[in-house]
Amino acid sequence: MSDLRPIIRVENLNKHFTVAQRASGIFGALRNAVVRKTTMIRAVDDLSFDIQAGELVGSLGLNGA
Repeated sequence: MSDLRPIIRVENLNKHFTVAQRASGIFGALRNAVVRKTTMIRAVDDLSFDIQAGELVGSLGLNGA
């Protein structure tokens, strides 16, 4: 009798990064020191998967790594 439960289970995985937006030029550098604008980058949004015993898994990002 085989065990059908996954050895790894991931549910609703999220990974978001906050990145500062920088203005260019001398006045932009001064503005960056006082006011910081940010943008949220969603690297992973609501990912779910199971891995069963004996399965091989790989993942590739946008840059191929």
